[in-house]
Amino acid sequence: MSARIDTRTRPTPDWLWHAALAAGLVLWVAIYRQLLPLANWLVSLTPLDAHSHSGEALAFFLYDVPKVMMLLVLIVFVMGVVRSFFSPEKTRALLSG
Repeated sequence: MSARIDTRTRPTPDWLWHAALAAGLVLWVAIYRQLLPLANWLVSLTPLDAHSHSGEALAFFLYDVPKVMMLLVLIVFVMGVVRSFFSPEKTRALLSG
C-alpha cells in the first residue's frame, strides 16, 4: 500500500502579499530613520571624540554605508517589480515607436 502525497501548492492570497509588502516598507522606513542616531551612538562607544574629524568620519561611514545599501536594495526591488510588468516584446515595441 502506498500513500499518495499531494504536491500541489495553493496560490498565496493577494492580501498576504500586500500585508507583507506594507510590513516590509514600514520596517525599512523605521530602520532608515534610526540610522543616524545609531551611527552617533556607535561612535560614542569608541574612544574617539564625536566632534573630531575622525569621529565625524566614522559616524558618516556608519550612517552612509547602510543607507546606500538600503537604497540600492529598494531600487533593485522596485525595478524588478517594474520589469515584471513589461515583456521584452512590449519594451521593443515601445522603444521602436
